[in-house]
Amino acid sequence: MKFDPTEKIDDQTALSIIREIVNCGEVIISKHAKERFGLRGYTTKEKAMELCYSCGEKVKEIKDKPYHYDECGLPVVLYGITQYLCEGCEESYASIPSMQQLHRVIGIYICRMRKALLKSAEIKFLRKDLHLRSKGLAQTLGVTPETVSRWETGNKTIGEPHDRLLRSLYMMYASEQASQIVCDKVIDTFQALPMHRKEIDQSTEIVLNPQEWMGNLNGLCPA
Repeated sequence: MKFDPTEKIDDQTALSIIREIVNCGEVIISKHAKERFGLRGYTTKEKAMELCYSCGEKVKEIKDKPYHYDECGLPVVLYGITQYLCEGCEESYASIPSMQQLHRVIGIYICRMRKALLKSAEIKFLRKDLHLRSKGLAQTLGVTPETVSRWETGNKTIGEPHDRLLRSLYMMYASEQASQIVCDKVIDTFQALPMHRKEIDQSTEIVLNPQEWMGNLNGLCPA
């Protein structure tokens, strides 16, 4: 998909373009666009970025610099991501390949590796990647939309049964979307979760390299 990045468009049109781009390939996120939409995407399959989308000046390529992917709402750090800096307006960009696959890997990581009860931002991330509104997730889990809202704002801690149910739901969804078994030892995963999880203090940062989400999702599963 191609479009003129200098053309003025409304927010709804921009978000529709973003969704289509995220589904089809590589996305470039600009610092300026983060402030307006959360992110804005451009496909870059044909060649590397050469000119700034904001002012048209040349950009320089930056490699080997970690990118803090805070647009996803979680403390995710990406290594091996090509970034660009405009020599004119100093706008910065990050080129992220296969963003949909990246989100799936983040979601699976949360479901498998988080020993503590899911935190508000993690619940919100999983719900969004399931393409559900609060009402839809509430219906799926058998709770009220107000309960989901309180989980996501941090005003209420998710309970043990619904934590496990949401993780199970997400892993089944990920397997369905990937047309493969994403994790073939789900029972082992849940049996490994400790009791009294409210007392667990665990780092929330996720660090990933492109090869960890560009390949087979099954590689994230326990042996």
